[in-house]
Amino acid sequence: DNGTPGEDDRWLRSVVANSSEIVAIVDPDGTLRYASPAFERGLGYDPDEEIGTMNVLDHVHPDDLSHVLEETEKALAEGGVVTNKAEYRFRHKDGSWRWMESVGTYLLDDPAVGGVVVTSRDVSERKEAEERLRRAKERYRTLVERVPAVVYVQEIGSPDSAMYMSPRIEDLTGYTPEECKDPDMMWRMVHPEDRGRMQSEDEQTGEPGEVFTSEYRVLHRDGRTVWVRNESVLIEDEASGSRYWQGFMVDITERRRVEVALKESEQRFRRSFDDAAIGMALVGTDGRFLRTNRSLREILGYPEVELLGKTFQDITHPDDLDADLYHFDRILAGEMRAYQTEKRYMHKEGHVVWALLSVSMVHDEEGEPLYFVSQIQNISERKRAEEALKESEQRFRSTFEDAPIGVALVGLPSSSPDSATRYLRVNRALCEMLGYAEEELLSMTSSDVTHPEDLEESRARAERLVEAGGSKYTIEKRYVRSDGRVVWAMLNVSLVRDSEGSPSHFVSQYQDVTQRKETEEALRRSEERYRNVVEEQTELVCRFLPDLTLTFANDAYCRYFEKSSEELVGGRFLDDVREADHAYYEEQLTRLNPESPTATVEERALTPGGLRWLHWADTAIFDVDGRIVEYQSVGRDVTERREAEERLEYQAFYDPLTRLPNRALFMDRLDHALSRANRQESKVAVLFVDLDNFKVINDSLGHEAGDQLLVAVGERLKGCLRPEDTAARLGGDEFTILIEDVNNVNELTLIAERITEILQPPFALEEQELFVTISIGIAFSSSAEERSENLLRAADLAMYRAKQRGKARYEVFDRSMHTNALERLVLETELRRAVELGEFKVYYQPIVAVENGRIAGLEALVRWEHPKRGLLLPREFLSIAEETGLIVRIDHWVLREACKQARAWQERYPNAPLLTVAVNVSPKQIFHPELVAKILGEIGIDPSTLHVEITEDAMMKSNAARSADYALRALKDLGVKLAMDDFGMGYSSLAHLKRFPVDFLKIDRSFINALGQDINGTSKDLEIVSAMIHLTHALGLKVVVEGVESLEQLEQLQGMGCDFVQGNYFSEPLPGEGISVLMDIL
Repeated sequence: DNGTPGEDDRWLRSVVANSSEIVAIVDPDGTLRYASPAFERGLGYDPDEEIGTMNVLDHVHPDDLSHVLEETEKALAEGGVVTNKAEYRFRHKDGSWRWMESVGTYLLDDPAVGGVVVTSRDVSERKEAEERLRRAKERYRTLVERVPAVVYVQEIGSPDSAMYMSPRIEDLTGYTPEECKDPDMMWRMVHPEDRGRMQSEDEQTGEPGEVFTSEYRVLHRDGRTVWVRNESVLIEDEASGSRYWQGFMVDITERRRVEVALKESEQRFRRSFDDAAIGMALVGTDGRFLRTNRSLREILGYPEVELLGKTFQDITHPDDLDADLYHFDRILAGEMRAYQTEKRYMHKEGHVVWALLSVSMVHDEEGEPLYFVSQIQNISERKRAEEALKESEQRFRSTFEDAPIGVALVGLPSSSPDSATRYLRVNRALCEMLGYAEEELLSMTSSDVTHPEDLEESRARAERLVEAGGSKYTIEKRYVRSDGRVVWAMLNVSLVRDSEGSPSHFVSQYQDVTQRKETEEALRRSEERYRNVVEEQTELVCRFLPDLTLTFANDAYCRYFEKSSEELVGGRFLDDVREADHAYYEEQLTRLNPESPTATVEERALTPGGLRWLHWADTAIFDVDGRIVEYQSVGRDVTERREAEERLEYQAFYDPLTRLPNRALFMDRLDHALSRANRQESKVAVLFVDLDNFKVINDSLGHEAGDQLLVAVGERLKGCLRPEDTAARLGGDEFTILIEDVNNVNELTLIAERITEILQPPFALEEQELFVTISIGIAFSSSAEERSENLLRAADLAMYRAKQRGKARYEVFDRSMHTNALERLVLETELRRAVELGEFKVYYQPIVAVENGRIAGLEALVRWEHPKRGLLLPREFLSIAEETGLIVRIDHWVLREACKQARAWQERYPNAPLLTVAVNVSPKQIFHPELVAKILGEIGIDPSTLHVEITEDAMMKSNAARSADYALRALKDLGVKLAMDDFGMGYSSLAHLKRFPVDFLKIDRSFINALGQDINGTSKDLEIVSAMIHLTHALGLKVVVEGVESLEQLEQLQGMGCDFVQGNYFSEPLPGEGISVLMDIL
């Protein structure tokens, strides 16, 4: 009984018996309880013999037993039906080991089995194949890891950057193979400058089997840059369809360093070769140029492409070719290593070039000639210099012989008196000058022909020249001719030294100056006679040499400077001239020449009496050669004249009161400042300063006080400016300030504020303190073409704007001011024309008596019928009329027209109450009451019907109050009624009001605008108007209220007891004809 389980399982038994796999049942302790026939076929054991006796664990390889036991214990511990799998080695009956792959099913609780069913199959061949594969991989890995390169396999499209990376990657980059599996890490390692190129190459996969090679830089972990060479091949697995790169990377850093060093070395050689200062060439063994540098091409005149097609024989001078070829052949034959020679080349343009040629041979490793290295130095200049020297020597020889003056080569003096300087060589001119033949002079010394009185000095000068190491000297001396006559000569002696620097001989030049010396002697005698005459002169007379050394000063000169002749002669002429005038005086002297030998100079002299002006008449004295030998000057004191001229000049350019520059000097400085600003591209500014209400000060305190104020203002202005700025007075109370080098308007406004601030403290005048305000106009140059008068006008316009806006302020010029000024100028011109052509018309507005509502009078209002602009109201032109003085003529015309119209109405309506006419006149008009009297007489109108109106402001100004009082009383005496216009708008001085002989007060319309709108009567304007009416009545005067526009206003005024009203409620101003129609209706 083999322990076969049930007979009913015959079919299963058949399967097991014929299976190639071994089926066995084993107890937990390893005892074999059943084994299929395959047990014998596979392992050699007969199941019948081994069942019950074999413990299979004893046949498991010792190295695998622990693993099998561990799996068994694990299954037993779990309990129940458990299946596990194991691979292990089992001993064959023949003693060999077989690899078995077993699956064990633990059926311990199954009564039919009660053990472990083990199904096994022999996998030895597979395991041996796997072992062979493992050993092959191990050998491959060992090879890969030992090779001096990084080997890698990288699957395309894999989430990992590399399937495999050899350990060498860490040596190359500092990063482990595991770190390099990160794709981002691999790209971060690539140098930023190479990354883009490598990513572009990586995208171009190519075809399988194609090899890709690239060189790039990677960044080592420690910061170093490493150059690598990457070679990879694209492989495609046909079975799986995957594609991957297989390749290696090699560190080529050292190779690249060597390549760079080699390249730099080649570049240095190339630069040294190409940039060499001398010509260089590489010449083949056939004589053909292989390479040339720029210097050689410049020497020979050929471009490189032409020169490389030639041999040195082609450009060598024919006369030098044989010698050149001889040396060429000897160096090729090895008979000489190098040679140097001077030779001639033919320049491309045909002329000859001399060169110093140095040639050496370069051999290969076997000693065979490769090429010549030639150095060609251009020595054409040296050759020309040598030729020129040769020609110069010939010319010297010719010049020496044919020179117009005497020339000699003279030997050196010796210690022996008899061996004095001997003539070594003499020319024909010297022989003629001394009267000796050449042979005679060559046998003589220079002492033999020297005048005895000059001999000692002549010897001494020659000896000093040799002993002191000098080079030359000049002396005038006498020689004795062969016929006994004495000749004067200018002797120039030069010492010639040999190649070692030792004195060799003298070269002497002799110029006959006998005639000049005779002239000078005659001149000396003439001067002696002249001196006697000059001593008697009262003018200052002196003479001095070209170096300004005084040689003569007459008695008048000595007395003027209080010095003796001995003190003056020998000193410099300019010692007594102010140092600042030295350069100018010397310049004038240098301009004198034989054609223009005289000049006059005025300079300031330093005399015991102080600085004095002297006028000098200088005359230059020339020798026969046109050289100045002396100057003669005659001088006289012109101090008084110069001081008078300076006073006149000061008066022409300075204000006599403030001592500030006047308009002329200011404009001159402004012109120069604008020129400098144009050159330096800077800005110039002008501030126009005008005192406010200066006329009031003049009229009230007097002109002397006004002058004192102007002087004080000028001093303060000067004190707050920079030295380079200019403050000037243009006239009256107008000052201007010139500021240079201005950057912007802010600087100018700060200066204006500083000027305003410095003038704020009171001025002490006439034992009282006076406060002054100013109006300032600011303008600065805006272009290079700016003209001074335009800039000043702009500042004036800005000042005028400051006046218009309330005074005590500054304004900066803008273009609108210019436009306004032009418009104002046009309007002024048209206004003058209007006065001449009578373009004015009088309009009238009724003045109504509040008591009965009847017209009591009319106010005459002027209008200008402008030919282009139509009817203009007074506010559009009266301010210009007042400034220009035209207001007097206009007022006079209006007064006459109004009186004529009033007389006409009085005649037309004889039964009506006598109409009055009110005429508003300017302050200037009231000071001429005689004109009013004349008009009244001419028209024949009752004076009481004429009401003259003058504004409160004009009456109340303190400076005019007294005069106004007088003028108004004169009008009052004529019988004219007087009205104060615009009451409450000006000073409102009750003291003055009480004194003035007025009959009416006219309240301005601005006070009644709120009347009629204030139903409850709480308006302050209402209270003010009421108070003014009561005040007027209290003074015994009548009230006229202007600007009544509504019934409500009229009713309120009636309630206040107002006397008269006027305004558009009753009638707008109408021409005379319109008023006549209105009166006809009424």
